[in-house]
Amino acid sequence: MRKLSSPKSLNPFPNLFQQVQPKKGFFITGTDTDVGKTFQSAKYVRDLHAVYWKPFQTGLKSDSGDSATVLKESGCPKTDILPCAYEFQEPICPFSAAEAENRTIDPKEITLPFYNQNRTLIIEGAGGLMVPLWQDLFIIDFIKATNLPVILVAKNKLGALNHIFSSLALLEAYNIPLHKLILWGEDKQGNKSVLKNFLPPEKLL
Repeated sequence: MRKLSSPKSLNPFPNLFQQVQPKKGFFITGTDTDVGKTFQSAKYVRDLHAVYWKPFQTGLKSDSGDSATVLKESGCPKTDILPCAYEFQEPICPFSAAEAENRTIDPKEITLPFYNQNRTLIIEGAGGLMVPLWQDLFIIDFIKATNLPVILVAKNKLGALNHIFSSLALLEAYNIPLHKLILWGEDKQGNKSVLKNFLPPEKLL
């Protein structure tokens, strides 16, 4: 079994940039599911006139998916929404959703769709950093392969600090740069004042 606190020695996504190499962009991930990643993705797409990609989409049997939400909320043209690499019906992690449909996720087949690389690219993950993709691969392995800085979204609630610091420690272990931590919601627990002791002001929103 691999060591979870360090990246794989070889890139498990060798064909990710077969069509295009991003010049600028961000990977938006969260400390958990339903913490506001898609809302923030739509905001960044709108504010930066960016291109959006959701590589792994689950839960399509209950809603139209995050790509449709970003399209609606950002007001961007449909051509700015890149097609998903994998789409599944069940609202569970990609690994389990693929198994439920008797499908596999092949990391060697995942390729970023072509777009104008002078545009900013926003990639949205699925759940948190350690959501299983396939076998011994996790979302953080995919983030590492993109070489993009991370925007980490957290819901401002009791228990958030543990999730936040665990995520920050993992990003540091994988040598993935943090662009910004977005603490989402009213700060009733004083979480932001604690985080100010660990993050510079420009990285905390």
